[in-house]
Order: sequence, then structure tokens, then C-alpha cells
Amino acid sequence: MPNKPTPQSRAKATNSRPASSQTDLELYKGSLLDHARQIAALSEEQLKRKAALAAGEKDFLGLWEVVLAYLTLYGESTLLTSSHTIRSYRTGARQFLEYSAENAWKLLAPRRNDPQLYVNYLLGLGKSINTVEARVAAARMLYKALRWAGVTEADPFADVKVPKERTNPWDKSEPYSDEEVEAMLEFADPQERVLILVLAHGGLRISEALELVWDDLDEGRRRIRVNKGKGRKQRVVSMSRSLLEAIRGYRSSLGLPQGQLFSFRGRSGAVKRMDAIILQSGVRFRGFHAFRKHSGTKLMSQVKDIARVAKHLGHSDTNVTRTYAQLPTDDLREALDNW
Repeated sequence: MPNKPTPQSRAKATNSRPASSQTDLELYKGSLLDHARQIAALSEEQLKRKAALAAGEKDFLGLWEVVLAYLTLYGESTLLTSSHTIRSYRTGARQFLEYSAENAWKLLAPRRNDPQLYVNYLLGLGKSINTVEARVAAARMLYKALRWAGVTEADPFADVKVPKERTNPWDKSEPYSDEEVEAMLEFADPQERVLILVLAHGGLRISEALELVWDDLDEGRRRIRVNKGKGRKQRVVSMSRSLLEAIRGYRSSLGLPQGQLFSFRGRSGAVKRMDAIILQSGVRFRGFHAFRKHSGTKLMSQVKDIARVAKHLGHSDTNVTRTYAQLPTDDLREALDNW
């Protein structure tokens, strides 16, 4: 009898999977809902006892069961919380519990300065502001779950101070250049070429790219339908001609593919694919987001319309787009020649 998928695992997928079968996301949501039902079925006293025991022993797995149920029931996105967000909360909760065990925290009755000391500890380790904010968000979610379980009224992270990010987002991760993208494509197989161009030309996030199925591609109209964008927003993205050619080459190498566009699953699978390409091409790997910035920057240099670039990238706020798409400093040189 096959193992039932858990909230932390996802079913394996292949390109040959029938379109009518359940998707990984559906299985994942089903397991989350089952878990939430199991915890919600406990009486208030049983839930309180479970959470109190786990908190007293700083038992991560026991506490995570409570947190995950609360997140699924009452989190901002409830059942539609992304797997990426859940992984972030899980990592943050685990690291916070490890710190609390090493520093004699009383989880249900923390001292007033303990939370800020934790923030300063993370900063002292050299963690980025974004990472510190994610860890604090996980700790806050843990305490929301504990309050929901009725074992504490404490809200220790309500007033902690995390310094503002001063580094320009552009400077933290500059886009890949045209030359770097071409160098990577030179060593990519048909599937990897599609991945690189979906990111670098289509401007998709890696999470969006990995959720694509063959039915999302409209080769006739050179369009990609993104069904699972950030914030659950849907959008249609235009294909470049080179992306269209790459997709057709990839399709012909598979025969009659169905189901997921890519055979590898998850970010780790994509990273493994990129490792070999990076090694052969000599390009310094700056993450998948640098492909998305490449798309925004290249498009901005051509259309010089931030609203159109924002639409391509799926941004509702053009101020966000400005961190992805910047014109070169000498962009106005020709315009000023005749002044």
C-alpha cells in the first residue's frame, strides 16, 4: 500500500503522468487539510495538554504539528499557504527552538528582553535583514499557535526591532548579463534550456516555473499561463521566439509529453541541474532571481515603460518593479546629444 503524502513531502511527478491524475499541489493540500482536521478534532483540553507538553520539552516535532494546524486553519492564506512559506516557517521555528533550548528560555513565560536578544543574536551571526525578518515571522507564528492552543497569552515578538534594510536590492543580486545567459545555454540540454529561458525571458519566479504543466503553454499565440503566481495571482506571459524554439525542441525530444513541464521537482532539483551548467560555463551562480532581474532589465531597456515591465513580471506595484528593472546609467546619453 503506498505511503500517504505528509505535509512535508510531495508525490513524485513525471512528464508522462496523465493530465487527469491529481497534481502534487492537490495531494499536498489534501495532506495539510487532513493534518489540520486531526488537530482540530482534539478537545480544547487535549490540544492544550499536547501544546504544553511539547513547549515544556521544547519538542520541535510536537510543536510543529500545532503550528502547522494553526497555519492551515488561521494563517493569512489558510489552506493555500505556499509550500515555500511553510518551509520558511518550519526552518525558523526549528532554529528558534534550538536557540531557546541553548539559552534556557521558558517558552510559555519568556522574559521581556529575550526576544530582542534573539534578534541581536541572529544579526551577530551575520544573517541578512531578510533572513532575520523571516526568523522573527516564524517565531511570531509559533506564539500565535501557542495562544490558539490556550497554553499562553505571551506575545513576546510583538515589539522587537529589526533594523531596516539599507542595501539597494539591485546591489544585492545583480541580473545575469546577456553573455552569461548565452554561456549557460551553451551547456544546457533541451529541458535545461527551457528552464533558463522561462526564467530569463519569461521572467517567471522559480516556484512558478516548477509548477508549469504542458497545458499552460500556448505555442500558437506564444503565451505562458501562470496559474500559481505569488499571492495566487494568475497572469499570461509572452514567450520570446528563442523560448518558443526551445520549448518545441524539448517537446520533440519527449514525444507526446503530458503533466509537469519539468521532470525534476522542487528547487533542489533545479539547483542540481544548474550546478553542472555553472561549472562548465564559468558563470558565477547568483540564484534564480537574477534570471528574473535579467528579464526585467532587458525588457526595460527596450520598451522603457515600467508599467509594461511590471505586467510581464506580475507586479501590482511598479515600485517593486524598479528594483528588478533599471536602465543603465548612460541610457540618456543619446537623448542629450543634441541639447
